[in-house]
This record gives sequence, structure tokens and C-alpha cells, in this order.
Amino acid sequence: MYAPDAKNIVYCPTCFWSDNWNPMASGKQFDFSRPFFEQFSELLQEAPLLGLINMNTENSEYCNRIYNGRNNYLSFIVLFESENMLHSYYTMTCKDCCDSSYIQKTEFCYEVTDGEHCHSCFFCTRVRNCSNSWFLEDCISCTDCFQCKNLHQRSYCIQNKQYTKEEYGAYMQKIRMNGNESLAACRAEAERFFLTQPYRAIISINCENCTGTNIFNSKDCSEIYDFYESERMRFCTQGEKSHDCMDCCGFGIAEFCYECENFIYGNHDLFCIDSPESSDCFYSFNLYQHCANNFGCVGLKKKEFCILNTQYTQQEYEELVPKIIEHMRQTGEYGAFFPGSISPFGYNETVGKEHFPITKEQASTLSYRWRDPDQREYLPASTDMPDSIKSVSDDIVREIFKCEDCGKNYKVIAQELAFYRKAGLPLPMRCPDCRHAHRMQKRPARTLWKRACDHCKKDIMAAYAPDRPEIIYCEDCYLKQIY
Repeated sequence: MYAPDAKNIVYCPTCFWSDNWNPMASGKQFDFSRPFFEQFSELLQEAPLLGLINMNTENSEYCNRIYNGRNNYLSFIVLFESENMLHSYYTMTCKDCCDSSYIQKTEFCYEVTDGEHCHSCFFCTRVRNCSNSWFLEDCISCTDCFQCKNLHQRSYCIQNKQYTKEEYGAYMQKIRMNGNESLAACRAEAERFFLTQPYRAIISINCENCTGTNIFNSKDCSEIYDFYESERMRFCTQGEKSHDCMDCCGFGIAEFCYECENFIYGNHDLFCIDSPESSDCFYSFNLYQHCANNFGCVGLKKKEFCILNTQYTQQEYEELVPKIIEHMRQTGEYGAFFPGSISPFGYNETVGKEHFPITKEQASTLSYRWRDPDQREYLPASTDMPDSIKSVSDDIVREIFKCEDCGKNYKVIAQELAFYRKAGLPLPMRCPDCRHAHRMQKRPARTLWKRACDHCKKDIMAAYAPDRPEIIYCEDCYLKQIY
């Protein structure tokens, strides 16, 4: 995950998890004449980092943050025995899907975002228990439907109108979606229809006293997004089965954590990154295998009572840490997250750009790094993109294509080609990054706005800005419309 010109030392997973190196070799004594972040930055460049989080996988070398999966390619945050996932993001227990995001227990789907228990769905958003359908939004338990929104337990519908099985079959026989031009026309028609139907202001299902959106089975939470089965959370995103955490992102099964990201089984951690199964750790990065009571450490495994990767006794640790905290208070560092200037990543390399986009100039003002485009990725295409999958030969995997949006080069692998053939889909005209960006644009923002319900006119909070074109209903009006 680190660029070749990053100043950090990076180990492949095999070397990182081996016992052939000592992470304590980079240890330092704390210097009370210097700021903590300055010392931590030096350690971050000297202690080896894990190049990819890729654990218990088979034939999934080109994936990051993947656990227990097989035959996956260019997919990220792949959890719980997922197989044959291509160009996907944040998937759990899924199989045979391509270009999909935020899905779980789903099979053979393409361009599905926020899906659960679906099969053979294509270009769908916020769907659950649906199958054999195209271009759906906010549908539950629907099968054989086309360009529909806000339907529950329906079959053989086209733009929310009921048809017989025979009428539906005859209509679908006339639809041609095996070429990029015809597919784009169907998508545009569906999106125009969706804008005539109401959108839920926020998605909060089976929740009590919660604010935010995309929240499920939670209680007493404030401003949380993409969350499941949690209590007493505040300003958190993308997590589950946790309680009493604040300002955390990308985590699960955690308690009493603050300003942490990308972890699981965390307990009483403050300002930690990529440190699963840790407890009572402070200002640390890449801690693994049940680390506890560490301060300002990088790349440790099974360690306790360490400061800047130096081992101390419990008594020494407990005496020194309060002194370091007091020093950080005097320098104005304690209570602040790591400065963006010491991050190994440019801002535009992170998912931050998806949720809170800024320009290169703004990033510079905020002291964030920025990565300029690699010109090697912007070569001419080696061949024209075939419009129909029927005319594509196996040799297409040797060709290089150029994204119609950003100009970046990309390829189609054999596994991907087999998926497109089975689904009857044309090869994509956009690179994987632009396809992902398009899906993310369809999701509600991780911000709430004050606006009026477009039906009853009462004041509400919504995940859609007032200047957006969607028709937004409060929860009561939305449910009356649907049921």
C-alpha cells in the first residue's frame, strides 16, 4: 500500500510476520527536549511496516485489508471468506461479484452498492434480498424487476409498474444491454426515473436515539455513518458491534477507544492506527498480535510496556508515560491526532478524498502530502474497446485500455473476462478507480444538512444537501409512501 518513493521501510507479509527481524532494533529513548511527533516521525521511517494486510488468503495477492479469502483481485476490505471478488470494496461473505461496494452475503452481482443477501443483481443501490434484477434503488425482497425504486416484495415490475410474468419477459427480451452505448442509455433512463421518486432523508433501521445515516440495530449514537449493532458511539464511521467510542473509523468489536482507525477488538486505545487486538495503547501504528500498554510504537508484535519501540518494566512504563503526556501537553500535542505531514500517504491516495474532497492547494495549506499522477499510467490504448462482449476474444487480456474519464490505463484479466461473458456485460469503458468513484457518488454523504421534508415541509436532518435534485422525505412520509 506504500508507494515506491515513500520514505518508510516496508516488508512483504511473509517477511513481516517472520521471526527473522527485531522490531525493537529501531527503538529510541524519549527526548524531553523535542516534540513527541518529531520523534515518532523518525521512528515511523525506521521501523518496518507491513506492506499489505493480506491474511489467510489464496490467489489474492493484489488485495489489501483482506482476511480469509480466495481468488480475489484488486479488492479492498474483503472480509469473512469472500471468493472471486473483483474490483470491489468493503465486502463480507460474498462470492463471484465484480465492481461492488458495501455488500454482504451476496453472489454474482455487478455494480451493486449497499447490498445484502442478493443474487444476480446488476447496477443496484441499497437493495436487500433481491435477485435477477437490473437498476434498482431502495428495494427489498424483489425479483425480476427493472428500473424500480422503493419497492418491497414485488416481481415483474418496470419503473414501479406491475406486469405479468409474460409481459415482463417480452419486455426484457427487447432490451439490449450487451453494448456500452445501450447499457449507458438504460442507466441514464433509470437515474431519471429515480429522481421522480422520494428518497429517505437518512437510513436508520431498528435504531433508538441515533443520528447519522446508514445505521442499523444501534442505540444512543450521535453522528455515526455506516454502522451496525453498536451503542453510545459518537462521530464514528464504518464500524460494527462496538460501544463507547468516539472519533474512530474502520473498526469492529471495540470499546472505549478514541481517535483510532482500522482496527478490531480494540480496548481503551487512544490515537492508534492499524492496531488490531490491542488494548491500552497510545499514539501507535501497526501493532499486532495482542499488544498492550504501549506508547508511541510502530510495527510491534506481542509486546507490552514499550515506548518508542524500547522495552521497559511495568513500573518504569507507568512512571514514564505520565511525564511524556505532560510534556506533550506543554508542546500542545497531547489530545491531537497525528499531523498529516508525517503520513506515509498523500491525501489523494486515501478514502478521505471520496468523502471530503479537497484540491492540491488546499491539501498543501493543511500540510497534507499529495501524490501527483504517474505519467506511466497514461499511455495510448493498445486497441479499441469492443462494444459487445460477444466479439471479445481471449487475447483481450493482453491489451491495455485507456479510461474514458481520467485517461488512466487499465487491463482486463481472464477471471474478469469470464465474469463479463457469464453476465452478458460489455467490457467497462472506465478504469477501476473511476468505476469505484461513480459508485461512491451514489451513496449518501457522511454529513447531515438541515432542510425541509419535500412532502410535509417539516424541518429535518438529511444526508442530502438542499441543493441536490433528489426528492427527500422525512421518515414518516417515506414510510407512508412505501407502505
